[in-house]
Amino acid sequence: MNDKLKTYLRHTNAKSTIAADFTPSKRADSIYQSEAALEEEFIAKLQSQGYEYAKITNGADLDLILD
Repeated sequence: MNDKLKTYLRHTNAKSTIAADFTPSKRADSIYQSEAALEEEFIAKLQSQGYEYAKITNGADLDLILD
């Protein structure tokens, strides 16, 4: 691994110290993402963490979920 890509993170305050190695993920995306691409990626991350996707297109759909 290229050591230039690896970053050492550290945070210190009066009560604790946090230290961690961080390696950025390799992505083939362009520098900028569209809002739609960001939204799709965010939803996919939430679903991978166990959240369920609920398609809400109007107030009635939201009422069904909240009841």
